Amino acid sequence: MKSLKIFWSFVILGLCLSCAPFVDVSFDEQIIFSDYKTYRFYPDIVSGLDSLEQAMMMEAVEKVLMDKNISQSEYPALYVNFYIDEEASTYENVGADYYNTSNIFQNITLDIVDVDNDRLIWQAAMQSELPLYLDSISLRKYYQATAERLLAKYPPE
Repeated sequence: MKSLKIFWSFVILGLCLSCAPFVDVSFDEQIIFSDYKTYRFYPDIVSGLDSLEQAMMMEAVEKVLMDKNISQSEYPALYVNFYIDEEASTYENVGADYYNTSNIFQNITLDIVDVDNDRLIWQAAMQSELPLYLDSISLRKYYQATAERLLAKYPPE
């Protein structure tokens, strides 16, 4: 009986972990990331989002970086850039009930660039899925969670 409980615990843990989006992180291992304390968003950011969603994502990234003691500056050490490719998808299910659900698949990339050397030093990428119709509060929460996932491993240890 005890081994059955352990088995199901691992199954449930595996299901929970498989549902979280995987974030791929790459960075320059020669960089001392603790030297960077200021940032600014890339001046000509082309995110692929409409202006409202871009502002939500920027606000979310700003909050995460502020929590990591990295502040915005007119004369930054880092540029932060992000871009999102979106693809709409529709699922149709037929069963006891017929229903149609629409989602947006997003490929999200966040770059951090050394301003002085104009060199990419850190990058995170992930895929995510969000429902097509979200109110602004839910959308803001979605972008906050996305920024937290993307920047969870910044700075690298």
